[in-house]
Amino acid sequence: MKTDTQTPTTAATPVPKTRAEVEHLKQDWANDPIWDLADTKGYEAHREELLQFEAEYNKEKSEAFHRKEAVATTEAEKLGLTLAGLRRIEWIGQRIKRLEQAD
Repeated sequence: MKTDTQTPTTAATPVPKTRAEVEHLKQDWANDPIWDLADTKGYEAHREELLQFEAEYNKEKSEAFHRKEAVATTEAEKLGLTLAGLRRIEWIGQRIKRLEQAD
């Protein structure tokens, strides 16, 4: 009779973090969103919440970008410019200010 002395391996159950820890992680990520939030080690128990937060954050940022672009496009059209032309003029203006401040 053969007996198995090895214990079957099971994945460790993720330990939930406190609400304050999760919110702190979200804030840290929002300040510098350069990693996949939902894949943060130690926060596996909060994966779905973090996925949702990241998706909502990205949606809000995208919508804000498109609103800003629409305003800039309208402004460029009022001046008879393309958006690229307006951006170039803005860049030249910023460059002039920096050069004047350097004096």
